[in-house]
Amino acid sequence: NFLPAFLVHQHRVVMALDATAAPQWNRASRASALASAAVTSVLGLITLWYLRRQCPLPVKRRCTDEEVLAEAEEVRRRYCLSEAGGFLPNDCLDRLPAEFDAWEAIASDLPRLNASKALAARVEALPVLTLGQHRSPEVLRRAYVLLGALVHSYVHRHEVPWHCLEAGAVAETDGRISRSSCRKVPKALAQPWLEVCELLSAAPVLTAAATDLWNWRKKDAALGFDPGNLEQRISLTGTSSERVFHMVPCAMQAAAREVVPKIFLADRLIVGNRQEELALLLLEVADVLGNFKSLFAQIPKGVDPDVFYDIYRPLLNGFHPGLIMEVATTPDNVPGLKLESGGLMNQCKGPSAGQGSVILMLDIFLSVSHVTAGKAFQEEMLMYMPAEHRQMLLDFSARWQAVGGIPEFVRKCQVMGQDVHELSQAYNECLAALTELRRFHLATVRRYLMRTAKGTGATTWRMLLQDMLDATQAALLR
Repeated sequence: NFLPAFLVHQHRVVMALDATAAPQWNRASRASALASAAVTSVLGLITLWYLRRQCPLPVKRRCTDEEVLAEAEEVRRRYCLSEAGGFLPNDCLDRLPAEFDAWEAIASDLPRLNASKALAARVEALPVLTLGQHRSPEVLRRAYVLLGALVHSYVHRHEVPWHCLEAGAVAETDGRISRSSCRKVPKALAQPWLEVCELLSAAPVLTAAATDLWNWRKKDAALGFDPGNLEQRISLTGTSSERVFHMVPCAMQAAAREVVPKIFLADRLIVGNRQEELALLLLEVADVLGNFKSLFAQIPKGVDPDVFYDIYRPLLNGFHPGLIMEVATTPDNVPGLKLESGGLMNQCKGPSAGQGSVILMLDIFLSVSHVTAGKAFQEEMLMYMPAEHRQMLLDFSARWQAVGGIPEFVRKCQVMGQDVHELSQAYNECLAALTELRRFHLATVRRYLMRTAKGTGATTWRMLLQDMLDATQAALLR
């Protein structure tokens, strides 16, 4: 909306400059008009510069390799990617079938039930339900998010100073997990949740997939995946800080929708010795990473540090060292569970940005080699990804190792006497964009977690993120 107004201002500037030439204008009037015109022009240019920095730019540099584009649809089908959102589904289910209205009634009122401390009584009065024949991917994803939100709220309800949200006060916390948290999940939640997790091969915890991929809706269906056009279907706190915290990474996933299948198929470009198309793909990825940073810049503007740390973050904590799940039988193929003498224990860690598939895929693509802690962390985070996305990364890693990666390809081309300047430049530009994103992410995390050494994923975040940043910089071609 600013551009038309700016053009009107510029028209007025021109008219003012023309008017100063009129003979009836005295010297003081001319000087005043010229000064006003200059100020208007400078302010307009500054505003345009600011707006450009805040808004994601369209990706203009694209890989259009025919073989890659021809196989992209098959990649999307095989690994449950959507054309509109990449790792996001085409849409998220608004409500479960009528048999599960008891769950939905709590979920729709969850922020109030949490804040009023009335959740426990509602949960403990629930009947034990089973999915029955309702096993479509859409239903399973909705049930996974809903039941996960209820479990986290029920287990961590004593850790949240809800009165601070109403009073606008800052809680006096030291970052340690409260020992008054509940350590047992009643059967009415545990049984169906683990049933859903078994069918999805998903970890029983609120993963990044639950909060960022499977819990969004567009306010206006005709508009794109801008964080301002996205809202949560289920919220634990009802705060705008919670919404922005998750809808920004949701929008980032959508921004990578076109490039993800191309990255998966990039081995075709190396095998075919198509340097130009590989360079274009790297530049396309660099532009996407630039958009990532523009989107991520909305976190400091939209997420209040005190609301996040004191109110929402405790609800995201995982269940380590163990949470008893009251179930009749032990499910198969559910990661993070351990059968002990005290019962079935859920030892999952909480959600983490490291559970997102895109950045890990980029690290593989760009041959970023992390040190022991970073490598172990990424391998562990695979467990928390959706099964299809996890398999995609494992398959991509195997394909990419088979061709040696981009630095190895550059060296082989040099040995054969080929000019690799443009390819090397594109590779370094892409790495620089990833480095800048990681640097910005680290600075943002410092603002929100200054009171603790560990993130919700139970990682010592300062050293881990710095090591990952250093490894990205070290991958540059010299």
